[in-house]
Amino acid sequence: MIRSSPVGPETALPVVLSYGMGLDSASILTRWLSEPASRDFPLARLTVLTAMTGDEPDVTRRLNEDHLLPLMRSTGTRFVQVSRTSQQGGCTVLDDSRNPRKLIMRGPWRLSDELRASGTVPQVAAKRRLCSQPASERRGARQMAG
Repeated sequence: MIRSSPVGPETALPVVLSYGMGLDSASILTRWLSEPASRDFPLARLTVLTAMTGDEPDVTRRLNEDHLLPLMRSTGTRFVQVSRTSQQGGCTVLDDSRNPRKLIMRGPWRLSDELRASGTVPQVAAKRRLCSQPASERRGARQMAG
């Protein structure tokens, strides 16, 4: 027989949202912060964690600083920003705050540094990412050619 013990606020597990700064995670975060009925935990247990790639467009910074950081500040939500430390690995904590004021967009090692070091930098020409063409398009092109 499996017995469960009641979990009180002191023993409750933390809740971590891996915040990728895209539409889906921004929507989840906004809903959790503004609609208490949408979650089954107190905000005091929530940590929002973002791994900074170092190559996000500036519009991402502006939108987050203008909209989501004020919401996190007003609710006292813990926001942790991390970055990779070097090519060998490791993690650098860029900021850990319940009163976040800005995104730290670049840490010691960027994703583009890793891609350059491994020779896998995307090819971009005429504003098209040539190496990330969907497989279905590549398959269709091969079928038409052969």
